[in-house]
Amino acid sequence: MHEELLRGLKWWLSCFVIVAAAGVVCLLRSDTSYAVYGWNSGRNDMEKQAWGGDPCGDYINHPCAVWWASYHNTNYFSMVGSSPTNPIEMDWNATTLYFTIRGSWNTQRFRNPIRIYSLFTFNGQGRSVWVTNPAGHIDGNGNYFFNRGYYGGGGPEYQWINGESEWDQLNLGADVNGVAQPGGPSELVTFGAKSCLAVMRGNKVYTYSGSHVNCGTDNISLWVRRKPRPSGWKVQGESYIYNRSDNKTYANYNNSNAFGSSRPYAERHLDGKPDVFPGKQAEFIATLRNTPYSNYQHTTSSVQVVIESAYFNNLHDVASCAGKDWRHCGGSNNGHRVLIARGAVSNIYNNKCRSALNNLVQSPNNTNTWSGRDGDDCMKIRVPSDGSRAGSYICTQIWWTWPDSVVRRDWASSEPACARVASDFNLVPGVGSAGGSTAIGVLEQGNATTLDSTIYNTGGRREAGGSSDADVFTFAFTGSAAEMSDGQLGSILNSIFNKNDGDRHYADTTYGAGVNTCSWLNSQPQLSGKISDCTPTNNKQSAFDRTEVIDTSALDTARYKIGDVICRVATVNKYNWDTTGDSSKRRVSYPRCYRISKRPMVQIWGGDVRVGSSNIANALITQQYKSGIYTGGARTLTMSGNTHSIGSWGEYGMFAPEISSYSQSNVVSASGGALSGMGTTSRLGIAADSELNGLTFANNKARYGQWGTIGAQNTVKSSYFGTQRPLAGENISLNGLDGSYKLSSSRAIVNLSGGTIGMGRSVIIDAGDKTVVVDGDIRYDTGNFSSASQLPQVVIYARNIIVKDNVTNIDAWLIASGTNAGVGGVISTCEVDESGVRSALIRSDYTSGLKSTVCDKPLQINGVVSARVLQLRRTHGADGSAGNENGYTTPAEIINARMDTYLWAYNKANANSSISTDTTTELPPRY
Repeated sequence: MHEELLRGLKWWLSCFVIVAAAGVVCLLRSDTSYAVYGWNSGRNDMEKQAWGGDPCGDYINHPCAVWWASYHNTNYFSMVGSSPTNPIEMDWNATTLYFTIRGSWNTQRFRNPIRIYSLFTFNGQGRSVWVTNPAGHIDGNGNYFFNRGYYGGGGPEYQWINGESEWDQLNLGADVNGVAQPGGPSELVTFGAKSCLAVMRGNKVYTYSGSHVNCGTDNISLWVRRKPRPSGWKVQGESYIYNRSDNKTYANYNNSNAFGSSRPYAERHLDGKPDVFPGKQAEFIATLRNTPYSNYQHTTSSVQVVIESAYFNNLHDVASCAGKDWRHCGGSNNGHRVLIARGAVSNIYNNKCRSALNNLVQSPNNTNTWSGRDGDDCMKIRVPSDGSRAGSYICTQIWWTWPDSVVRRDWASSEPACARVASDFNLVPGVGSAGGSTAIGVLEQGNATTLDSTIYNTGGRREAGGSSDADVFTFAFTGSAAEMSDGQLGSILNSIFNKNDGDRHYADTTYGAGVNTCSWLNSQPQLSGKISDCTPTNNKQSAFDRTEVIDTSALDTARYKIGDVICRVATVNKYNWDTTGDSSKRRVSYPRCYRISKRPMVQIWGGDVRVGSSNIANALITQQYKSGIYTGGARTLTMSGNTHSIGSWGEYGMFAPEISSYSQSNVVSASGGALSGMGTTSRLGIAADSELNGLTFANNKARYGQWGTIGAQNTVKSSYFGTQRPLAGENISLNGLDGSYKLSSSRAIVNLSGGTIGMGRSVIIDAGDKTVVVDGDIRYDTGNFSSASQLPQVVIYARNIIVKDNVTNIDAWLIASGTNAGVGGVISTCEVDESGVRSALIRSDYTSGLKSTVCDKPLQINGVVSARVLQLRRTHGADGSAGNENGYTTPAEIINARMDTYLWAYNKANANSSISTDTTTELPPRY
């Protein structure tokens, strides 16, 4: 049937046939009417079947050939690629298709021995194609060929000869970019090619007819199909640290990006940041994401997971141990712990927070997050509160298997995320008392005071190997700078040293290059030009893990004048965790300052001074003098390096009430020899009580000279006023007055301008509830007196008595009588102006407004002094120096109850009633 079908074809059609991926080539002659012989059987059956019978049906006496495209590593006669149902399979991402050209030939009626070749060129239409096995397949003309097989001649007609026995073929590569879709249907692709039957002559292949290559175009058409994309996934893990103090999440230790170039919520951090303090929790975040694997069909992943934590001494150790098993990296004391474990790996860990034996399964693009920020307690690590980890890094990293579904390494890990364990140490410098007083103290000229300069650590331990530099500086305010009041100076210092830790005040600052504390102080605008004599006192370098005293040297006044202010500051750098890396950061203590002062003294000669009374009827009761600042006492001054006690003293008695809740109100009174006397070593406080002379005033206390309850006494008013005459005016001179007067002015304050009281005159002034201001000296006539009645005397009785600063002598009794409600009863020995007069009545500090140049004139009061409050405000004297104690013996006030006072009083009393002497005992005037 095949022979009959083919016999009717014309020679031109039967000699050039294209069917799918196969071609037929005939060798041409002029005659075309040869009988057809049947197909040989055997190994050529596949060819026959492929072509539906004999492709060479022209029955000529010359060979006929077929060729076809096939695929590597297939049967020689394989026709893969010949149809959509039998395509050549290529990888899903292939850009080149590799295939073969194979062929056979048929002898037809040709009887002579011959080897037939197939001659090819690839310059036809279609996609680019090239030969991949050119060796042995290029002739002397540069043409490609392959062997179709050898025929030895004779034998039956119509034999099929092919290259199977020699297995020759032409291997080709072809461009398939854009051909077919991965996993899609087959597509037909055509490659340009020319082919003809040929023989070898020498080393060149010619067409069988001997002509040049003139074969027609016989493009190669193949059906191809791309394989589906392979399924795959890629897992990416990241570690982060969350800082709750600023509500920010930070990247891993080296700030590398999360998920390639994107970082969903992490920020860069500075070196050593973020940090976590002892006793606080470091909150970590770990993520694991199933991401697409490039050119793969994204699919579900299944991995094991381990999240671990550990401490490292420094960033170098962190970097060295990144991506390593922390059980065996970072030292045996690194506190390793597994926070999260998933999969079979869970069984190998003991110290773990949470685990599960099943793998973590993630659908495509799914992210799993373990977050301490969001409440996962296993991702929170509490740092030891004892500071033992200070300076180290607490880190986490996440491990997983596999990193991707194609290249299955054992494990992959994220970069570690870390927080530096901060130290909560806090160094605060201070000078003086631990309470950190900012008040300007008083230091008497010639004396010195020991000051502790201290670096207080109000926090915990600092990092291992950390240290700070501390120093102490002393400076002064002298000259015009010292004329600032304590309030003005305090206001300036408060504006500079405006930070505090509890009661300790300080300044935080930065010292530039070449700057020390002295230059820094002078650089402050408020202090510019005011600081003098600034010198370093001491320095120390230490870790200051606990509070340390760095200097105990004395603050000495020897070089300074009265009124100067000397100060001391302590400083420390790298004072807390935030400043450990910057030695220029420094904390300067509030200066502890002392104004060089003197302690003015009072001497009480002759008789007594009485301040207040006990709780006796018709006298001032306790509440009337119960003002804590007005405490009776005669203080002494002990000079530095000297055994002498120099100071105020009373010759006989100083009386003040005993108030149990105001123990200082008990007056220490002793004979003048015990308290003063140039060249005499004081025995008070040195000698035993038993060695003190028994004639020291009797008392009922354990200490000599310390009095108990003071009995009642008659009031001056009832004893001496007698018949009074009114005295008008607001500025009254005592000159020419004689008698008892009642002031009639309506003003609350009346001035007495002083005057001279002549022989035999007695002036008794009853000012009632008014305040009397004495603004001139009051002096008695100094003539010779022949009887007590000739003695002049002045008695001033008022609610308050104020003495102006220009007054240096008062010959008078000063009696200030307060009310039963405790109002008034104030005697002030010095006021400068009217505001001071008014302040004297209400002030809480009787030294207010004083300095060495104010109220610096001496005052002597010759007469009795009695008041609820006695404000001794004169500043004269007390200005000696070490080795020159005479300067300290000059009193500011002398209160002298002279004998003429007693004689006048005796004469006055004798005129009103009779008195008699029961006994007489002589006492020594001095101890």
